[in-house]
Amino acid sequence: MIFSNNPNEKFFLFFRPITYLYFYTIYHMAHNNAVVMKLMSLVVHICSTTILLFTIKEYSELFKIRTSCIMFILLGIFVSFNLDAFISVLWISNSNELLSGLLYVSIFYLIVLFLNNKIASSLIFGILLNILFLISILIKQNSAHLPLLLLILLFFFKDKIEPGKRKTLLASFIGLSIIVVTFILLNILFYYQSHIINGLENIYKKPFAIIGTLMISFFPFPGKNIYSYFILHKLFAGVLLFILLGVVIWFIKTKNKITNYKNVFIYIIITILIYFPRILAQSGERLNIIQIVFFSSMLIFIFYEKRVFILIVFSFAVLSNIIESQNVLATIQNGYRYTRNADMALHEMRNNQLKEKVYVLWRNVWTTTPYSYYFNTRNDFGNDTTIILSEIAAFNIRSWLDYARDVKIISAYPNYRLVTANNHTYFNITNQSSAQIIAKKGNDTRGYSEILFKTNNIVGEDVNYVYYNDSAWVKLR
Repeated sequence: MIFSNNPNEKFFLFFRPITYLYFYTIYHMAHNNAVVMKLMSLVVHICSTTILLFTIKEYSELFKIRTSCIMFILLGIFVSFNLDAFISVLWISNSNELLSGLLYVSIFYLIVLFLNNKIASSLIFGILLNILFLISILIKQNSAHLPLLLLILLFFFKDKIEPGKRKTLLASFIGLSIIVVTFILLNILFYYQSHIINGLENIYKKPFAIIGTLMISFFPFPGKNIYSYFILHKLFAGVLLFILLGVVIWFIKTKNKITNYKNVFIYIIITILIYFPRILAQSGERLNIIQIVFFSSMLIFIFYEKRVFILIVFSFAVLSNIIESQNVLATIQNGYRYTRNADMALHEMRNNQLKEKVYVLWRNVWTTTPYSYYFNTRNDFGNDTTIILSEIAAFNIRSWLDYARDVKIISAYPNYRLVTANNHTYFNITNQSSAQIIAKKGNDTRGYSEILFKTNNIVGEDVNYVYYNDSAWVKLR
């Protein structure tokens, strides 16, 4: 059996061989940093999945819900083979998403152990909770909604919580809220103004974004293509959404004898909260670990009596994620080749005709970076400071991993105009201070279809302006 009467004992027994493997890997493979980091990400993912299963079992005891072993197995398989986790293991830059998920489930495990009287000291619980949350929000902002979820737990499930524990949780809520407010203010002051402004400007799109992210997270194949289609056909998506809402309302009214409106209201509130601050970013097949963990767990609690339904949903979800993971793997392999070809082509070009520094006028996820160029030209890790990247990026609407195509650039120094030749490519400005934006033109998808900009004064006369056109570098000046 996976579980026993003493969850802490089984917990540490399970992780003992993983701990040995972890240190063995670091000791014997330290010379290959990329491999070690990916294996560490895999270990983190295994740990978070295991803690999630223990957490679900503990909450099942708290709410007196009988869940079967097959539900635990299906949940574990789905979380383990999810596309978001697959990308985070392969894509080192996204590994903090896995670490954030590990801390997130650990926090909920800590809370439920306290509620089930398996942590006796309120002081120790409060200290550990605040420490875990502080580390979590420093790693990634995705857990900023935790204080509000804790408040929901206190308000709607107070009959399940002893009075003394309610006081401890209320004090913890205050402590966590102080951390979140301080963190948000600092980020608004120093970094996240553009993200928040962009999120508020596109608030009308967010209901679609929530639905799209859920579809991509659970059924990325063919969910990604379906969501891309709806982005390109917003009117049809809006009409369909209203029809679906009408069907849901009709279903609730016709089933009012068995529908618990309190639970429906709680699920709606939780769904909205769980997307803060994730909702400020664009939908896609990454940055969704917390949503995947939470909603897949919520499915267990909502449909714990519908085993066949859970079996069907999770089986199709696992199959969908495995299929799309193979597609993503091929995309990443093509992307690595694309980046290496671009790096080597730039290296050859610089040896022949370029000045000391180059300014890359537009980029995508696979464009040459100072780090990839250093690695591919020197076979070592480092940063080539002679390469300056524009913060104007072109993306493919189908997936952030697909590099943008059909980008036209028109030069009239000192101004540069970027134009997209298809509906699937759009431009975004990742740093407002990187360039002087003279004009920009939106489209019906996202971002901009055209941008007219002037590079910043930090670029001097000893710099060449270049861009990569998918096969060779072009020098404009």
